[in-house]
Amino acid sequence: MNWTVIDLETTGLNPEKDQIIEIAAVRRLASGTEAKFQQLIDPGFPLPNQIREITGIDDAMLAGQPVLAEVMTGFSDFIEDTVLVAHNAPFDGAFLRRHIDVLPDQWLDTVVLAKIAFPGFPSYALVNLVSSLGLDHASPHRAMGDAAATAQLFLALEAAFAEMEKGQIAALIALFQTEYPVYAAYFSRFSAESAAPEYLPPTVAVAEEREEKRKIPTDYRIDGDRLRDFLAGEGGLKRFLPEMTLREAQLEMALGTAAAMNEGHFLLAEAGTGTGKTIAYLLPAALLALEGGKRVVVSTHTLHLQDQIIDKDLPAVNRLFGGELRSVLLKGRNHYLCYRKWKEAWERQNGDAPIFLMSRLLSWAAHTKDGDVDGLNLSPYERKEWSGFSAESETCLSYRCPFYRSRCFVTRLRKKAEEAQIVIVNHSLLLTDAVMRRGILPESAHLVVDEAHQIERVAEDHLGYLQTYYEYGKMLGECRRFLHKLAKDMALPTIFAKEGRYEKQAALADAAKDLLNRIDDQSRCGDELYQALQTFVQSHLKQNGGYGRTLRIDKKLRRSEEWQPLAVLAENFSLWLHDLEAGFKGIKARLCEIQAEEESGEEDMTLLVLLSRLGEMAAAIALFLIAEEENMVAWLETGSDRSYYPQIRLRAAGGKPHSRGASVEADKESIVFVSATLSVRKRIFLFYRQLWPGFGGPGNPNHAFVVPLIIKKPCPDRRHRPSFGGL
Repeated sequence: MNWTVIDLETTGLNPEKDQIIEIAAVRRLASGTEAKFQQLIDPGFPLPNQIREITGIDDAMLAGQPVLAEVMTGFSDFIEDTVLVAHNAPFDGAFLRRHIDVLPDQWLDTVVLAKIAFPGFPSYALVNLVSSLGLDHASPHRAMGDAAATAQLFLALEAAFAEMEKGQIAALIALFQTEYPVYAAYFSRFSAESAAPEYLPPTVAVAEEREEKRKIPTDYRIDGDRLRDFLAGEGGLKRFLPEMTLREAQLEMALGTAAAMNEGHFLLAEAGTGTGKTIAYLLPAALLALEGGKRVVVSTHTLHLQDQIIDKDLPAVNRLFGGELRSVLLKGRNHYLCYRKWKEAWERQNGDAPIFLMSRLLSWAAHTKDGDVDGLNLSPYERKEWSGFSAESETCLSYRCPFYRSRCFVTRLRKKAEEAQIVIVNHSLLLTDAVMRRGILPESAHLVVDEAHQIERVAEDHLGYLQTYYEYGKMLGECRRFLHKLAKDMALPTIFAKEGRYEKQAALADAAKDLLNRIDDQSRCGDELYQALQTFVQSHLKQNGGYGRTLRIDKKLRRSEEWQPLAVLAENFSLWLHDLEAGFKGIKARLCEIQAEEESGEEDMTLLVLLSRLGEMAAAIALFLIAEEENMVAWLETGSDRSYYPQIRLRAAGGKPHSRGASVEADKESIVFVSATLSVRKRIFLFYRQLWPGFGGPGNPNHAFVVPLIIKKPCPDRRHRPSFGGL
C-alpha cells in the first residue's frame, strides 16, 4: 500500500475563511521507501496571536514564502497515486478540497482507525496517542512534527490490525464496503480468509458459582472497639494504607455510622474535607454486611467518587477481611450494551447505521465482560448514537428477548448484585429505583448517601419532565422504521395461513402505510414548535440583556401576547401526539387479531415501547402547558444556536422527591446522609426535614431519632455533637 500522511497548520478552524500557513507530508511506498515534503506558506495577512503562540510560527518566518497556489503543483506531484492519511482527516480534507482532487471521505483518518484498534483509550488526541504507544513526537503543533508522529501512529495501527481476529476484519470490510470503500480496501489487506464470519457476538462471561450462605446472628451489632482497632491499630488499615494516620474526626464518623446502623436511625453527617469519610462509612458497612448478613447500598453523585470507592477504598477495606467482601458497581441500563440491538444493527446495516461508531464498538463488543460503555471514551455525538445500542428500559423486551438469559449484560449484572454485600450506585439510579417501587436495586435495609447535598438537584433533573427535539426526531425515526418493516412483512403471503389471515395482513399493511403517510404529512407540527421555541428563547434572552440559556415560563409570560402563538403550536403538537398514539393503538389491535392464536412476537413489544414513549411525550407537553396548576415550574433551555437542528429543551419539575412516588426511606432501617456541605447557616437538620417531611415525623415513628452530626476541623459547635463513646 502506498500512502501519504498530511498535516497542516492554519490561521484558524474555518476552511472558508482561514488559510494554510504550513503543509507537511510523509510518503511511504509499499517497497518501504520514505520521502518528506514541508513548506511554509504566506497567507497574505498577519497571524492571529493565538496561532503564533500555539505553533511558534510568526509573520517574519512567513515573509517571502510562496503563496498556496505556487506550492500545490509540487505537492500534488508528491502525493500522486497514494492513499491520503491524516489525524482528524475532515479538517485537512476541508482545507485542501479546492486544491486536490480527493474528497474528505476518501481519506483515511487515524482518529477513526485508532478508535477501532484501541477502543478503550482515554484520549485520541495525537499527543496522547503517541504517548500511550511510546512513539516519538518532536515539534508538536508544527506540520512536519505532527505528520511524522502520525506516520508512526499509522504503522502502529497496521501492526494492531494485523493481529486482530479475522472475523472482526471481515466484519469491518462488510461494514465500510458501501459508504466508505477506502476503509474497506484498507482492511481487506489484513484478511486472507474470505469465508471469515462477518459478525462476532460479545463474549459471554462464565457465571460464577454461588457460595453457600453462612449462618448470620439475628442480634448482630457492630463493635465500636473493632472500628477503633481498624482505624488506629497497627493491625488495621495501616497495613494496607501505610500513609494512613489516626484522625479523630474519621473515628467519630465511623462510630456515628455504626450507631445509626445498630439502632436503626438516620444520620445526617457533615464531614469536612480531609475527614476520610468514605473509609469511615465503608468499615461499619463491611462489618454489617460480612458479619451481620445485611446488604448495604452506597449512593454517590460523581463518577470520581465512585472510582475512588471501587478502585481504592473498598479494596483496602476488603483486604482487612481476607478478600471475602463482595461488591458491585451498578449503573443505569443505558450504560450497557443490548445484544439484541447490536445484532439487529449488524443485520440491518442500512444508510442510517452509525458506521463509525459500529466499527469502534466491534472489537470492544467482541471481548467486553460487562458491556459497560463507560470503558470507551465516547464523544458527545457518539453518546447520542450509542442510545441505539443501549439496554434502556423503554426498548427492553425483558424475558421475551431471545438473549435475556444467555447474553443480556443487565440480567447478568442484576444476578451479581443479588449476591453482592456492598452495592455502589449513583443518585439517579437510587431515585429511579424508588420511583419504580423497587425492581432495579437488590433489597437492602441500610443506605449510605454520599455527596448528599446533590440529591435534591438530581431529583429535580431526574424525576422532572424533559423533552427535546432530538428525542422527538429519534422517536419518529423509530415509528417510521417499525411501520416500514410491518408493512413489508404483512404484504408477504403466508403459505400455511389460516383462512382469512392474508386479508387481515393486507389490511394491516394498508393501515401501517396510511399511518406512515400521516407521519410524513403532519410531523412538521413538531418541527414548527421546537424551532419557534428556539427562536423565542433566543430573542427573549437577547431583548432582556440575558447571557444565560434558560427562560422560566411563568404565569406572567404565559398571559403575554407573544406567548399565545407558541401555546397554539404546543396544543397542536399535543393533539398530534395523541392522534399518533391512537393510530398505533389501532395498529396494535389489528396485530393482536392476527396473532390471536399465536404467541405474540417482537412486533408486540416494539409497539408497547412506542406507545409508552408517545404517551410520555404527550404527558410531558401537556404538563409543560399547565405546570403552575400542578404546583410545578416550567422552563426552556437552549443550546448552541449554530446547530443544524433546534437545541431547545422543554423542562418541568417541582415538589419534593416524593412528588412522583420517590421514597428512598420507605423500607430502610438506617440511612446515613453525608457530605462536606450539608448545613445551611449551621441548621443541618432543618433542610432535610423540609426535603423529606417523613424523617422523624409522626408518619414515620420508627425513624423518629434523626441524628445531626457535624464534623469539621475544628468543630464550631460541640454542643450539638452526640457522643458515641459507649457504642
